[in-house]
Amino acid sequence: MSGESVLVIDDEEPVRRFLRVALDGQSYQVIEAATGKDGIRAVELQKPDVIILDLGLPDLDGVEVTRLLRQTTQTPVIILSEIVTIVTHRGILSTSLVEAVQYFAYGAIETYLPRYLTERTNFTTLAIGSLFTGQIVVVALTKPLMGRLSDRHGRILIIVSGLILGGVCTAALSFTLNWFVLIALIGLFGLGLATVTASTSALVADISKSSSRGSALGLLSTIMDIGQSLGPILTGVMLGIFVGNAQYKIAFGIIGGLMMVASLLYAVVMRGVSTAQVEQGGV
Repeated sequence: MSGESVLVIDDEEPVRRFLRVALDGQSYQVIEAATGKDGIRAVELQKPDVIILDLGLPDLDGVEVTRLLRQTTQTPVIILSEIVTIVTHRGILSTSLVEAVQYFAYGAIETYLPRYLTERTNFTTLAIGSLFTGQIVVVALTKPLMGRLSDRHGRILIIVSGLILGGVCTAALSFTLNWFVLIALIGLFGLGLATVTASTSALVADISKSSSRGSALGLLSTIMDIGQSLGPILTGVMLGIFVGNAQYKIAFGIIGGLMMVASLLYAVVMRGVSTAQVEQGGV
């Protein structure tokens, strides 16, 4: 099938680029169109062997494009899955990965901070449990406020700020055994968690197409679950590698550093996202 031509009709440039690279590698000639009308015109002029069609086009519905094409050609039409669109969307994928990093830290802390405190202090179970109760209270009380702030001041700034706050608190947790300092740190970590998670879902909803919003939020949730599951596993590996009195400082420091690096990378990756692009559902 080498040398055959494929017409890709999709308004998302990252999706077209992804398919172009994949198809070029198989020696296909790739033709691109960003709208339904351009796609129909390309079929008439270039007569491709196969058409890959996105249903959510800005000018014509994909079903209408297919109907119009069938009036003049029997060229095979492959409907592009919304999943491909979602996983190649820079904003959706980056935001999902950032939430995974946040929940990676959360999973590590809820699993290993109690163990750390049991080993290094005489805190009762009630004292340790009250730390996490305080965290839950902070998240519950501040999440609506953080969501409102992201509505007013932009979601990306709020997400980056929350990750940095969470990273600093995570790294600092193993440097104190004072209960009052610990509850302040875990409360601030909860504030960071609320700050990030109040904005990530909203941002994914903002930048996804209405026809694929449920799938996009599903991807966010799936990647988040993976991050939370990996937190305890990889932290356990680190604690096994780094032995001695400093093992928790190193492990929590690495996790905190990961959050801060992720926040900076996220800010760079999402720098091109404008208000207009968010409103149009494209990055």
